[in-house]
Amino acid sequence: MSLEQIQQHINQIKTSHQMPNKEFQNTFKLFESYVTSLDKNNQEQLNQVFKALKRFRSRLEIN
Repeated sequence: MSLEQIQQHINQIKTSHQMPNKEFQNTFKLFESYVTSLDKNNQEQLNQVFKALKRFRSRLEIN
């Protein structure tokens, strides 16, 4: 997983889902701000963030 792919995933979530409440909005904002501080060469960190984003997206789809 690359940093660019994570950014694309965030953009997909932003355009395809509405945040159902403030908790989701705040969590999504944290993802957006956190991604800017990621080290594109730290593959383990990128993979962990991507897994967290997938869990977040799953929760969005359930709500």
